[in-house]
Amino acid sequence: MGILGYGDIAKNLVQMVKAQGVRCLVVRRSIVEPTPGFDAVDQFLPPFSLDDVMRVSDFLVLAAPRTPETDGMVSAQLLGLMKPTAYLINVGRGSLVDEDALIQALQEGRLAGAGLDVFRTEPLPEESALWDMPNVLITPHNSGPSEIYMSESMDILCDNLRRYLANEPLLNIVDKERWY
Repeated sequence: MGILGYGDIAKNLVQMVKAQGVRCLVVRRSIVEPTPGFDAVDQFLPPFSLDDVMRVSDFLVLAAPRTPETDGMVSAQLLGLMKPTAYLINVGRGSLVDEDALIQALQEGRLAGAGLDVFRTEPLPEESALWDMPNVLITPHNSGPSEIYMSESMDILCDNLRRYLANEPLLNIVDKERWY
């Protein structure tokens, strides 16, 4: 399985699929200090290796943020590198994929299927060909929330409020230079 991005969604995915013996290749723009779960990834690769990962992956999961570098990253050319038996799953951002090229690849049988939680335009327009494709699973951009999502969000908010009042560093700060 190839994974583009290594945020919370990807980290949780790796933990789940490793329990099934799945080999995980993660494309990430930076390798930082090891965190829990790093040892579950078979190989971390730089962005210039994405084409190689696309060639060998049976499943390619997009879990990257939208940045100037990732916008339109999965182009017709890159989709053409994937195996005809492969599946593309996008739980990151709709802007990562050239949707027209994806539709064409799916219609022509150059990809086995796709699971899409996000789209370039949301909600997905009624006239999109994706709605009628038997090899596409569409979900309503809610892969993140879970039963404990609101509770965890409130815990982080309260912890950050306490940290702010104590003049301590906050959690989950957005790096404006990296766009996330």
